[in-house]
Amino acid sequence: MDPDIADLSSYYEAEAAAGVRGEPTGRRVELRDAFVQRLLGDGCASVVDLGAGPATDGAAFADRGLQYVGLDLAIGNGDLARRRDLTVVPGSLDRLPFRSHSFDAGYSMSALQPIPDRLIDVVLDEIRRILRPGAPVGIGLWGGPDDEVHGEWGKVEGRRLFRLRTDDHVRALVGEHLGAVESFETFGDPADTGWSYQFVTLPSG
Repeated sequence: MDPDIADLSSYYEAEAAAGVRGEPTGRRVELRDAFVQRLLGDGCASVVDLGAGPATDGAAFADRGLQYVGLDLAIGNGDLARRRDLTVVPGSLDRLPFRSHSFDAGYSMSALQPIPDRLIDVVLDEIRRILRPGAPVGIGLWGGPDDEVHGEWGKVEGRRLFRLRTDDHVRALVGEHLGAVESFETFGDPADTGWSYQFVTLPSG
């Protein structure tokens, strides 16, 4: 396993064991719910949540009748998701354990910013592979000045990579691999850290 992915796996296993992942809030929830509504309007039947954690977003999809499957590095998050009556399978974004064209839509929140440059093209191509052609995709991630930083951020101990990318860099990456960008929003206050949250929607392929 790639060493940065191994660090992430260890961190998220510790987070799952501690049960400290909070529920999404604020603008992030509004964007998720708008994306769910978009999927229903498009007639989608299934969605894959990549980097799902303990499926804190899962009910928003499943309760509206969408077949929901999550994927996460941490086996412990799959155990927590089952307590919500939701499915999160173990796996890594660079080797997705799904057949090609398996899902009508894709969703990923805060899972791509830990992906280093050496893996990001593979990850985005894997996302495209498992989605049906033209499937809607919603991706959220932390961004900022182009930089790779290692540190300890979170509620449990553990060092992990954050590969911050500018808005233009993210637009170019996802556009190259997943199709023309439909919408792009940046929010949050980067005054202290230089970080902000980016959310992009687009079709796959």
